[in-house]
Amino acid sequence: MKDEIEYFTYQKAILTQNSKVLHFEVIKELNIGDEGYYRYKILLADSSILEVYQKFQVTPSGIIPKRYSYHLQSSTGELIIRWDNAPHHTELQNFPHHIHKNESLVISGDWIDLESVLGTI
Repeated sequence: MKDEIEYFTYQKAILTQNSKVLHFEVIKELNIGDEGYYRYKILLADSSILEVYQKFQVTPSGIIPKRYSYHLQSSTGELIIRWDNAPHHTELQNFPHHIHKNESLVISGDWIDLESVLGTI
């Protein structure tokens, strides 16, 4: 993908083509110079909600994802799992990538993208 428009389109195609996704809402899509951002709220077939955030850089060679958060919660708002790379939990092996298994258990994680998250759920 060479620009943010293609990247936004690709992310939405992943959602449209996934049978687990009932509906999604674009909260924000933004491109400012060489940086972009998107935030989506996704209703899944089991009534859980996946909130997705990603910040990326636009370069001449394509899109480079930088920051992400994939927050899965129950229909009542309880955390099920969250993948993110917020720069805390420096004690974890693959800092900054980590997974919140619940409100008190955080484990080391790896870089993950929207397609992989949907495949894991």
